[in-house]
Amino acid sequence: MVVFVFDRYGAIAERLVSLINDSVKNISSHYCTNLEQGLQLLQHSTPDIVLMDMKFPGNRTQELIKKIKEANNKAIIVCLFIVPDSLLQEESLKNGADYAMDKYMEFEKIPGLVAQIVNKKLIRH
Repeated sequence: MVVFVFDRYGAIAERLVSLINDSVKNISSHYCTNLEQGLQLLQHSTPDIVLMDMKFPGNRTQELIKKIKEANNKAIIVCLFIVPDSLLQEESLKNGADYAMDKYMEFEKIPGLVAQIVNKKLIRH
């Protein structure tokens, strides 16, 4: 399983990768801190799970959601919001996101969600 973490803050992305690697075995986790890096990463690898900060500069996150789903429609996308925004959450889900979470209030739940997703994907295969 491959997990991508797209977050504009390197420290947060590194921490998420560390928590995920501690919680889930046999997983390959990568992160990037800008959308251009993310688009390049997508050209070289197809993620099974994507954790995405929804406040990247330039408001191109919806474009990225669509590109991820075009590359792999089975990829699970988890949108992470600093402040829950119901309109943006709806748009994200409409564009292919699978989950929307409060990045700060639910931060500690993210590795558990990734573990649940990985277990479900392994059972299906």
